[in-house]
Amino acid sequence: MSPYFFNLLDQENLEFDQVFTDNQHLAKAGNIPCIDEDLASFFHKQKKLKTWLFILDQLSLQDILPFADEYCEKYCIIDARTWVSSFGKKLSPELNYLDSLLSDAIFPFDENHFIQALKSETSCVIFLTDQEVPENIYASHAEEQLQIVDKALVEQPQFLSLLSPENPSLFLIGTGNHLEELIKLSQFLAVHEEKIALGVIGNLSVLKSPELQQHFLSAKKIGILIDHSPTNFFSAFFPPNKESILITPKYQKLTSLSPDWAFTQTEFDAEALVKRVLAFVD
Repeated sequence: MSPYFFNLLDQENLEFDQVFTDNQHLAKAGNIPCIDEDLASFFHKQKKLKTWLFILDQLSLQDILPFADEYCEKYCIIDARTWVSSFGKKLSPELNYLDSLLSDAIFPFDENHFIQALKSETSCVIFLTDQEVPENIYASHAEEQLQIVDKALVEQPQFLSLLSPENPSLFLIGTGNHLEELIKLSQFLAVHEEKIALGVIGNLSVLKSPELQQHFLSAKKIGILIDHSPTNFFSAFFPPNKESILITPKYQKLTSLSPDWAFTQTEFDAEALVKRVLAFVD
């Protein structure tokens, strides 16, 4: 997150009754309150308004959600915790943050999807990563090989099907905030003889859609690639008696403060994920 974000809010005519952040530099740049004291004391001083926006860089969802539910009618939480700022905390996946989440979880593919989430009429949590959020789904860094995404995929803004063989041995689901690595992963998996399907979700609720449920039924196994502690949470989205696996970053291997190395060192980059995924295929 940067001061550019506040310009984006103005350009899109997005208004919130109150905006908070726990990042001192962002608070100063945007002239907004910084959450820098005991949470109970901080929120006790705030007026109960209709809409609140939180930009989190250090605090976790478990810290903020109780106060958001109590003090405002609608909230939008941007979880911008980076690998660097959370270094020291990120020795394991991001806890079980989805287990207690009552609002929808948004994993934006690009800036357009990000803005749509901010305009949501209901409470939501938007998850970002260190990967730069492109202006559109076709964007790619100049120094990298161009990543091709069929225009037809973009017409389904909440679910992108990157690989879709019939009756796959494994149906993989990734999240939109990791789209860059997942597109690369699809290109690696496409050259293997194993029948592996790969889709990307833009929000959590789409897992219950009839389209995805049909995909799950046709696969032998279901896998999800996400920064989340292993729990029974995801079993509620999958058909009964269907074997499922959870692949998460290996934070115990993170030794660098550079975000450029985070995906590689935690074995959550495309190259490492290929090996981890193939290990689960019969």
